[in-house]
Amino acid sequence: MIYSVDSQSDKYLLKGANLFDTLPQGLSLVPKSIEVSDTNGMIDHSTADQVNITLPDIKQGEQVEVKFKATVNSTKPGGIVNSAIVNNITKSDGKSHEDVVSNLTTLNVSDVDAFISVPSLIDFGNVNLGGINRTLFNISTKGELIVSHPTTKDFSVAVSLDDMKDKENNSLIPIDSSGLLFLKQRQKSADEDGSWQPVSSEGTALQTGWFSGNQVNLNLTDYIGVNNWKLRMRSDNKSGLYKGILTWSMTDSISA
Repeated sequence: MIYSVDSQSDKYLLKGANLFDTLPQGLSLVPKSIEVSDTNGMIDHSTADQVNITLPDIKQGEQVEVKFKATVNSTKPGGIVNSAIVNNITKSDGKSHEDVVSNLTTLNVSDVDAFISVPSLIDFGNVNLGGINRTLFNISTKGELIVSHPTTKDFSVAVSLDDMKDKENNSLIPIDSSGLLFLKQRQKSADEDGSWQPVSSEGTALQTGWFSGNQVNLNLTDYIGVNNWKLRMRSDNKSGLYKGILTWSMTDSISA
């Protein structure tokens, strides 16, 4: 956005005008991305987490440019319209000026495949190994797994795990080479009993069959709820709180 004062004007803009931009639904500000520059170059790199800044003096023939980055959160195709407003404007003669609204900017969003929501925690509770190999099933899943895949191709959803470690960087040791974390994998529906498959670093699909394309806000939480995960731990693991990071991915089928 560029704000300028005509070189032929007998007045200029005094410091103190306020520019704010309430981003529309579907856009979110990238924190600390706001840059304000005048004719001589950058004068401020704002650390603000919202577009609400005070403009400097703008003399005749000068301009101030405001830039910021935004993330597109919308998964629905269509236009996102945005504009900014400058108010509290005072001219060099001490008189107020009416609010200034920037030109409308339209961002056209095409079909986007995206994860709308992923679980924040898969909780297996506590256990005393007591020198015995143990298998734990998850006692809770916090959050939902929701995907949007408006494009036409069928697709799969997979999850991967690299490692589980405690604060001392000790890795959780599996009972054997078959794996540490397992997911109850289905064929075509979450209503099936499923079969236990190890969650690898390469990724393990929620189901062996494809999900159909043209899906918006598809809720897959039933695939990952209570008792859909298990840990197989060896008896000589050290005591501690072990954590790992799950990575979710979508893959389109080759055929249309």
